[in-house]
Amino acid sequence: MLGQDVADRLDELHLRKIDLADEVFILNVGGYIGESTRKEIEYAQRQGKPIKYLSDGGDIVEHDEIRSIIEGVGER
Repeated sequence: MLGQDVADRLDELHLRKIDLADEVFILNVGGYIGESTRKEIEYAQRQGKPIKYLSDGGDIVEHDEIRSIIEGVGER
């Protein structure tokens, strides 16, 4: 298990990678998006980054098409 300081640095690294990206691509395995990924998605939205998802069926969908999935995070 990672120490909290390492986990915090990795979280910060992911946000910096979002800053450098032209768009964000989410692998949506099993229709579940965890809390860390949700925070990254919210950050990307605030930065105006386009967000796309690869669904289990192999389809690439836009953020608005998958909103119902991410709204359910935390209920699992």
